[in-house]
Amino acid sequence: MKKNYHLALLILSLLFIFNGRAIWAQNDSLSQFDSTKEIIAIVSQLERLDPSEYILKIDDVREKLEKYFENKKRVCEGDFSTVVLTKGERESDTKKSVKLSKEEREVCLRELKQVQQKYIESLFEAKKRYVIHLHKQRLEELEKSKEEAIKELMKKFNKKGRR
Repeated sequence: MKKNYHLALLILSLLFIFNGRAIWAQNDSLSQFDSTKEIIAIVSQLERLDPSEYILKIDDVREKLEKYFENKKRVCEGDFSTVVLTKGERESDTKKSVKLSKEEREVCLRELKQVQQKYIESLFEAKKRYVIHLHKQRLEELEKSKEEAIKELMKKFNKKGRR
């Protein structure tokens, strides 16, 4: 009997642990959409991104922003409703589902458009700096190749001239 009790307790504990982790993971994934200010900060960081780090960081930034844009668009289109609680009420007591008004939707979409435009402009500047960085590297490599070719030519010429 004790074994069954312990087994049931173990299973119940594991269910709570896994359920808690699932809820935490869900909240964590939603937290990246919480603030437009955070997204704007990420976009602003693109403007200062070191060209040598472009390849390392751009995919992560792009992924975060694409998720944000997708979620924000759904919010603006009214795919989600807002739960409004009045002071002192618990969520289970009173839930009022509120959709965005036409004006709020327009403001939301305008804000989304501005952030997307800033992202496109910042991404362009980051890519431009990266391409210039690559161009400089290639020119340096080309210059080294030219110098090595001239040195090799001079060595061959000097050897033939001595004979």
